[in-house]
Amino acid sequence: MLRKPRQGVSDLAAALGVAESVVRGSLDRLAELSLLRSSDAESGISPVSPQIGLEMLIASQQAEVSRMQQAVEESRAAVARFVAEHSSADQARKAAGVERLSGVDEVRLRLEELSAEISSETSSLAPGGPQSTSNREASRLITATLLARGIVVRTVYLDSVSNDPASLEHVTWLHQAGGEVRTAPTLPLRVQLIDRRIALLPLDPADSSRGAVLAVEPGIVAAVQTLFDTIWESARPLDSEPEPSQKPTARELAVLKMLSQGMTDEAIARKLAVSLRTERRIVSDLMAVLGAQTRFQLGQQAVRHGYL
Repeated sequence: MLRKPRQGVSDLAAALGVAESVVRGSLDRLAELSLLRSSDAESGISPVSPQIGLEMLIASQQAEVSRMQQAVEESRAAVARFVAEHSSADQARKAAGVERLSGVDEVRLRLEELSAEISSETSSLAPGGPQSTSNREASRLITATLLARGIVVRTVYLDSVSNDPASLEHVTWLHQAGGEVRTAPTLPLRVQLIDRRIALLPLDPADSSRGAVLAVEPGIVAAVQTLFDTIWESARPLDSEPEPSQKPTARELAVLKMLSQGMTDEAIARKLAVSLRTERRIVSDLMAVLGAQTRFQLGQQAVRHGYL
């Protein structure tokens, strides 16, 4: 169409050797991407300048990314306020729609009880490093029962889960057993949602072994569900391959943000659940992608290209 803008649908179909229906479908998709516009040509449409069209498309995608990031930050803030308000309070069991569970064993027992009540779905964010063998075995037993009952099981792990053979084996088992699995470069905290009506959050996001808070208050559950749904939308399915790009990856962008917040290499490595050596390699790759010689230049280049 750029070379011969006056060609109609039939001309395009003949030139490409495909059916007119295929051409019409392709034109509809190009119109959705704002790469076509109405004109006085015989076909009634003409292509937009590739540079202008792609800039509009990128701007639209950037706006959507910003919207999703804002939603994540708002949900994260709501969850943080909730945990801060309730983690230190020694409330009675199930009082005011909140139940405090102390220690891993109590959390595990409560999850076993709740698993019998699940009617449709369970969703989880699973950050942190490798889990103990006992934790994986307990999780697999419950999950296998849920999948056998037709329950939808959705889980988001860190991209770095592939670095630990035992964790990768568990995640692969979950995927092959019918669970829906995705990965993300970073995750804010450990979360489990049941039927969109119960939320389980750690008492201490930095140490999930201390126990958890179980909430059924609709406002709290809705905030946590929004956090999960937003992360799920942007996470990558386990069996997909990352798209080749000369731009920073999602993990590299997360590292850029943490560097801009003044976090140390050690803190970033812990957040990503990777080794310090791996974290420094990611920073080195970032500097190569953005053409920076120093970390100060890296920050300048990131701002210049709109990544910060």
